[in-house]
Amino acid sequence: MDVVSDGVQAVRAVRANAYDLVFMDCHMPGMDGFEATRVLRTDGCRVPIIAFTADAVADNRERCTAAGMDDCITKPVSVAGRRAAPLEPPERRASRVTGTGARASRRLWYTGLS
Repeated sequence: MDVVSDGVQAVRAVRANAYDLVFMDCHMPGMDGFEATRVLRTDGCRVPIIAFTADAVADNRERCTAAGMDDCITKPVSVAGRRAAPLEPPERRASRVTGTGARASRRLWYTGLS
């Protein structure tokens, strides 16, 4: 797991590493999570990006989707209250289950998760 402190660092980290999943805080100084996600999607990045935000207004999910995020989780996060979602493609899940194509799982944790 890698932790970065702003959107510029998040973009650099995702460009430099093969992550399976990115947790992106929406509101950070400098480049926020919305802009970082737009930059990554413009680059062709297809890794699932999950937004973390304390902003629980009704249109926030649409804003996250418009930026290219795959899902949105509102802070504070209750791990027990989250259900698992199959974010990886079916062929990748199948290879993971059968033990073929194994690789180390890496996740980027973008700061602001408290």
